Amino acid sequence: MSDKIYLLDYEDQQEDFFSDFVLIGITCTFNTEKFVWLLHKYLNIAFHRQLEMDVFISKSEDEQQYFPVFTYQAPLKSTEHVLYKQKEKTDFLLPEIKNVDYLWGMRGGDANNEASYLIPIIKQIPEIQFIQVLDPKKLKNKLNIVL
Repeated sequence: MSDKIYLLDYEDQQEDFFSDFVLIGITCTFNTEKFVWLLHKYLNIAFHRQLEMDVFISKSEDEQQYFPVFTYQAPLKSTEHVLYKQKEKTDFLLPEIKNVDYLWGMRGGDANNEASYLIPIIKQIPEIQFIQVLDPKKLKNKLNIVL
């Protein structure tokens, strides 16, 4: 019997996930529920919590940190929206980006156009302190947001 080592190659999965993908970082001090409500109020986007999609990161053998994930699929549109809570206590989903509270990913054929439409509207929301488009190619821990 030979000892074979199999390595998982995530490159294809990453490439597929991040094609036609826009990632936005948002700073808003509201808790997650209030932030989701705020997006619904101003944008009529009804994000729904997806418990099975929550991201779990092991801090140690005994301790895990979870980051809630919300999704939204617009009727009659191909763009899928995924909202991640970026900060949880003192931990970060993407540790290289510590100046944002939430990550909003848009994926699909129309993601760039939809982001271009939504960003100016989001900037007008008084409770939003900061918004910026992030380049997933420059992220070290981007596997943390691949669903």
